[in-house]
Amino acid sequence: MIRALLAALLLSVGWATGAAACPQADGAGARVEGEKGAIALRLEPEVPRVDSFFAIDVTVCDTSGAAARLRRVDAVMPGHGHGMNYRPEIAERGDGRYRVEGMFFHMQGGWLLRFDVGTPEGGERLTYGIDAGF
Repeated sequence: MIRALLAALLLSVGWATGAAACPQADGAGARVEGEKGAIALRLEPEVPRVDSFFAIDVTVCDTSGAAARLRRVDAVMPGHGHGMNYRPEIAERGDGRYRVEGMFFHMQGGWLLRFDVGTPEGGERLTYGIDAGF
């Protein structure tokens, strides 16, 4: 009984959710809102170039009180009907923060970054558009 009350208290104040408060988007970052949650992201380098690897720092934001996790990251070119030629790696850094490495745009043009975020109640795909140039 006491353990259940303690767990409920921790969840109600957000200490055990596994997700962080969203940092504010600035010139180098962005925030993507969904129906169930949100993410904050920062690209490195800030403007990815074609034929060069880049990384993304992602924060899964605590908007629902549920333990949301970053499950998958990918990128597609909707205008061409294909995705990346590489599968990125996701490293969890704790407190809802992740580092995604191995992102690679092999063509110039419009790309859509896709972030699959999951909670015990289900999942959601959040997207962010970007133009890749030389």
